[in-house]
Amino acid sequence: MLRLPPSVKIVKVMSTTVRRGDFIRVAGNAVEVLDLIQLPGNTKRLRLDNGEFLTLGAKERLYAIRVTRKR
Repeated sequence: MLRLPPSVKIVKVMSTTVRRGDFIRVAGNAVEVLDLIQLPGNTKRLRLDNGEFLTLGAKERLYAIRVTRKR
């Protein structure tokens, strides 16, 4: 089983819960979400660190790695 540091979590995200800084896997590569663009119908277009865009529909789910920062 994969053991992650306490500041790193694997979370299930949808268009309503995805955040900047989340890492998702696209075509086998981990990419960071740099920006979010709100589209009609709870859809979001994600701008990724590899220069590509991914449109995440309202009912689609992805797994993401989220790094929480200590305050």
